[in-house]
Amino acid sequence: MRKEKERGLCTAIALYDLDVAKVNLKGLFEWAEGWFEKNNRPPTRASASGADINHKTTKTFKYVKKFFADKRYQNINSLWIGAPSDNYGSDVSGSLLSVGISYPKRNNVFDLVFHHSIIPHSWEYCESLVQEITAFVPSSYGIAFQRDLIRGPSFYVIGMDAGTVSDFTPEGQAEGDMISRWFHNYGDPKYWYTGMLRDVYPLNFLSQAHLANQVEGMPFDQWVASDLARGTLNPLTDSMWS
Repeated sequence: MRKEKERGLCTAIALYDLDVAKVNLKGLFEWAEGWFEKNNRPPTRASASGADINHKTTKTFKYVKKFFADKRYQNINSLWIGAPSDNYGSDVSGSLLSVGISYPKRNNVFDLVFHHSIIPHSWEYCESLVQEITAFVPSSYGIAFQRDLIRGPSFYVIGMDAGTVSDFTPEGQAEGDMISRWFHNYGDPKYWYTGMLRDVYPLNFLSQAHLANQVEGMPFDQWVASDLARGTLNPLTDSMWS
């Protein structure tokens, strides 16, 4: 019998503009495994790609963990780890917890997704996660947002549409166009530069390049500080603010 796709609100964190030369994949892998275990949802599925590696389908987590150890975490371009629901359409789209990274492609990206049935939503929790993750994945830009699992939060991160265009409403079409625009523009030197924003999200992780952008004749950080209605900038690391 065909299973219906899992639903429910998720929180997603995306980090862009990674410093790929400083990515610590082994440290990230060990951190991610501990994060799954801490939340009582051990990872069961995973995949990777790289030189002479092409996991076209997901494998068991144990298989990929041994594979990474054998490869000594070398020549790997992408990693995905997930804990799918018992009621899922696919491993990636149905995971209640997931962590992924893709690099050193021009549109390199890290993403983490958690379903609210596993971890209650909290923006403060997202900030603490980013503080931990950027120790292994240095980044110049990031966002955090909420999206229903059936609408593919991990797909949204990379600029792929899931569950919007399919409803054929004008709103769905418009959102689908906006999502795919990011897929085509991010990392392309004709459109992308460090300090650029994808959009304004509930939580935005910014670098010094963003703070230096001019808004109404003043640097962005001064513009924010000049009016309480514009929110606050909080230092997360020595090179990132939220």
